[in-house]
This record gives sequence, structure tokens and C-alpha cells, in this order.
Amino acid sequence: MKDFFSAYSGRKASTKDFQKVVEKHFGMNMDWFFNQWIYNTAIPDYKFSYKTTETPDGKYKVTCKVQQSNVPADFKMYVNFLVKFEGDRQARIRMEVNGNKPEFDLLLPLEPEEIIFNDLNSVLCNVDYEDWE
Repeated sequence: MKDFFSAYSGRKASTKDFQKVVEKHFGMNMDWFFNQWIYNTAIPDYKFSYKTTETPDGKYKVTCKVQQSNVPADFKMYVNFLVKFEGDRQARIRMEVNGNKPEFDLLLPLEPEEIIFNDLNSVLCNVDYEDWE
């Protein structure tokens, strides 16, 4: 924001001008983000479920399923997951969620007690939790 303000202070700026500054700082094309969140109005609905299995080497494979709806099929977003372990230990993981890859695995060193999808509410969305089927 500081760079954007410095570059355009006292001048007219467009959304495209803002996007250029964002892309400079992210180091990547951000068309996907601006098309989804600036130029369109769809808010994703997510259904989240997971199952945990112990691996032969004593780790835990967590298979997560995220069903995405109310948005275009190519909609993607980076979502935080809070993984809670025994003894008030926790980890936060950020994953890309999209309609093309609704299932993914996490390999964890401890068995999780709970996984919270979008725990910081950093993505504008609706979330429902479901039992694994």
C-alpha cells in the first residue's frame, strides 16, 4: 500500500494500476485474484471433511476433502488450516483449494485432534464441516 500511495499520490489510479503494484510485490501474475475478487462477486461455499490414518513409520496421513460450490469451476484460493495436536500444540498450513483438486493429503508427525478450515477467516466464504464418507 505504501508503494501504491507513493506512486499515485495526487494522481488518478485505476484498479489495473493497483494490480501492477500487487504483482510487483507478489512476483507473479495476479489476474486470477483480481478476476475472482474484484471484477466478480461470487463467494465460495466449502464443505470440508478429513480422515486420519497412521502410516507404517508412525506418522499420520490426513486426507482432506474440500467441495467447492457457488463459484466458477476454475475458482481457486489459498486457505489456512489450523491443525491442533495434543498438549496445546498446533500448526498452521496454507493450501491452494480449487475445484479441480478437491482431495489432498497432509503428512503430519503427530495425530491431529482437530483441523479447522479457514481458521483466521482470511477468505470470505461459507464453511460447513461434514463427516468423512
